[in-house]
Amino acid sequence: MHDVAGLQALLQDVQVQVEQQGVPDPVEYDYQLQQAFEQQELQQEQDELEHHKVLHLYELLQALEAKHQLHD
Repeated sequence: MHDVAGLQALLQDVQVQVEQQGVPDPVEYDYQLQQAFEQQELQQEQDELEHHKVLHLYELLQALEAKHQLHD
């Protein structure tokens, strides 16, 4: 699922490009669009990975705290 704001920004860029340089070559345009999508998906995967790491660390911390409370 791509975020709408990202796609709107992409469309904005394309419109500006068309105004400045005329209509882009379809093949080049497809390539750029594909790159942008892949970039976004990669970013999303990294965000999810980060999220999992944070969750994992949080669980570890809780486990450690629980252990400490047992020893008190």
